[in-house]
Amino acid sequence: MFCLQENLSLLLVLENIVICPGPDNDVRAAAEIVRFLKTAWEVADHVNMWNDNIPFNNPSSPPDLYEWILSTVTVKGAFIQRKGAPFPTHHLYIHPPLKSC
Repeated sequence: MFCLQENLSLLLVLENIVICPGPDNDVRAAAEIVRFLKTAWEVADHVNMWNDNIPFNNPSSPPDLYEWILSTVTVKGAFIQRKGAPFPTHHLYIHPPLKSC
């Protein structure tokens, strides 16, 4: 597992999206991903069921837990070499809601 900063884990690498990798576009890509995830009830249900790694001192409502997780989404764009040419990718990092499987 690769980490960008403490408590953020690489969730996935996106390819073939229109947004070109770069610092300004990393923020834009993260916002688009969060916008999509806000409508993904399957992901929200997962966080609502498995959330022992969210550092809240008091019990929180499921929407608060999910919003907190979404607030940790970070994207770092990069170019990798594929067949000798630069290929754009976006690495998605997020605080894992679950301590372990």
